[in-house]
Amino acid sequence: MDECKVCGRTSPIEGANFCYYCGSPLRDRTSVIETDNARTEDAAEPVEETGEIRRETPKVSRWKVAGILCLLLIPVYGWLFLIGWLIVSACNPNLPEDRKEVVKGALLFIALLAVLVIIAGIYLANNPDYFSEVMKQYESMYAK
Repeated sequence: MDECKVCGRTSPIEGANFCYYCGSPLRDRTSVIETDNARTEDAAEPVEETGEIRRETPKVSRWKVAGILCLLLIPVYGWLFLIGWLIVSACNPNLPEDRKEVVKGALLFIALLAVLVIIAGIYLANNPDYFSEVMKQYESMYAK
């Protein structure tokens, strides 16, 4: 482990290029570049014929792409899945009554929330200047 020349502390990380505590370099710039080059050369495979270094590109499978798309679509379709799951659970004859009541309460909450969003949308559609009026009130309250 290396000792920092600036703060005098010993770095807890073996082979670190910079001090863990103050961030000053532990080695001179040339030795840092040499160690970085050694690491990249170890990771690359030289081609025997030309002597060039060939680096492998990361492989992306169809499953990785499908997984990323599913993660991106959760905010879009996740609420539909939740509502469908709650409806199926409410209709399940094997579910205990106390759990059915919880499911029905969650469905009622979602229905009331949807009605509230619809009412707010209708109000905002009929009052297009609503936000500009609110901003004028805000500016008048907090103006210098």
